[in-house]
Amino acid sequence: YQKGLRAKADSNNKEATNDFIRATELDKKYAAAYNSLGIIYEQEGKFEKAEEMYLKAVSVDLRYCPAYANLALFNEDRKDFLKALEYWRKRVLYGDPDNEWTKQALQRVKELEN
Repeated sequence: YQKGLRAKADSNNKEATNDFIRATELDKKYAAAYNSLGIIYEQEGKFEKAEEMYLKAVSVDLRYCPAYANLALFNEDRKDFLKALEYWRKRVLYGDPDNEWTKQALQRVKELEN
């Protein structure tokens, strides 16, 4: 997984994708690796695969907050604000209240509820 992060930082998405896939093969419950795959797929315009990976991340770890934020942003980009609101709420529910992303998620929940 760390190798994949380094490859992604070097803008080598192909190598990063392979490394993250290997990480998920070694550990089927590696939520961070699925989430990282989702980010790469979304950047590459592979939206169906991106969403699938974000959903896989939260299915293997219900409390993996980064994937909820990514799902919320993903759905906002597609103008599906009801789905986005659902994922922002989960980001708030499972997040540390002092975490900056949790605070941003809470703000987004308030905005979408109005």
